[in-house]
Amino acid sequence: MNMKNKFYCQCKSPYAGKTCEKISLCESTPCQHGGTCTSSGDDFTCKCQLPYYGETCQKSFQDLNVCRNSGILINRMRTSVSLNSDNAGSFVAKLIDHIINCNCSYPYSGRFCETPPSKCVSSDRCQNNGLCVHRESSVDCICPSPYAGNKCEIDMCSPNPCKNSGTCSTHGWNSVYIQKNVSTYCECKSPFFGEFCELDPCSSNPCMNGGKCNIVGKNSSCDCKKPFFGEHCENDPCTSNPCMNNGKCKVVGENSACECEKPFFGDFCEIDPCTSNPCMNGGKCKVVGENATCECQAPFFGDRCELDPCTSNPCMNGGKCKIVGVNWICECKKPFFGKLCETNPCTSNPCMNGGNCKIIDETIACECKKPFFGRRCEISKKDNGIKRLIEFSHFSTYTGVQKLRTR
Repeated sequence: MNMKNKFYCQCKSPYAGKTCEKISLCESTPCQHGGTCTSSGDDFTCKCQLPYYGETCQKSFQDLNVCRNSGILINRMRTSVSLNSDNAGSFVAKLIDHIINCNCSYPYSGRFCETPPSKCVSSDRCQNNGLCVHRESSVDCICPSPYAGNKCEIDMCSPNPCKNSGTCSTHGWNSVYIQKNVSTYCECKSPFFGEFCELDPCSSNPCMNGGKCNIVGKNSSCDCKKPFFGEHCENDPCTSNPCMNNGKCKVVGENSACECEKPFFGDFCEIDPCTSNPCMNGGKCKVVGENATCECQAPFFGDRCELDPCTSNPCMNGGKCKIVGVNWICECKKPFFGKLCETNPCTSNPCMNGGNCKIIDETIACECKKPFFGRRCEISKKDNGIKRLIEFSHFSTYTGVQKLRTR
């Protein structure tokens, strides 16, 4: 075909290339598994490496059941094979140009393990349904399980070594030639196991701390004694180490108890003397040794900082104690004064002439003895003169009592 002064060729098989030149069919490497390809005209052939065969060496002799009666192929040097149908309709491998050996299962023999043992003329030689066969110059008994011996007279399972209703058997057929190697085995009923079915899930005593092992189906379960618990009763109330602050856990009855190191206490030693915040009035709690102490803020004091200078009510004569900063003061009721309101104006006995000083309505007054009167009972009725009366006119008289007015 011409395309703008250019052309290309549409080739027919097996030709290819720009000008449809003939190519070798072996270029595509059709032979598998290391086979050697040879091209001939429009065809090719593969020379296969053992054990492969087929048009492209795609098949393996190992896939063919050449050896009969469970025989094992031990030499696979074959170059070609064909399959033919026998009278029974099964396919039989026919080997050509071959070297082959089969390892036959007893008692079969022959190149392909196709030859069964020849039977004895007398069938009563072998006991217990043993198979009598000729072996070279001797007669042999092939014994069914569980029998062995020259005449299959030995019951390998008598007495029965299998416990717990296990079934005793031997491995396959036995003969006089192999009876020294005959061994028995036990087919155990669930849940038993072991060489002689002597074991069960409880045999290893998996339950700890006095727990009782029970068989449940194919498994075991543990009934634990209190206070233990867990799949194997391996846990107790102390397993989780519930005690805090170095407390020691002990199992008591069905429960756990904590022995606490001082000063800690509580069910789990979780409490210390400072947990309840015993310090009052902003005091700071500290654990010292086995006890708690309070560091008090001034002016408070006491074991729990519960006291202050006003606690003892130091103010006298009805004075009121007050905390001011880190100090305290007394607010005194009139006419008392002093740091503790301890000073009474009557203490100095201002009343004269035997007058009695009294406090009346937060003021002091003099109760005068006759004939005296005046603020301090300093005036006698015997004295005359308006001047004195005016001078002391700031006094009030209460039935013989002269009261000092508050200025």
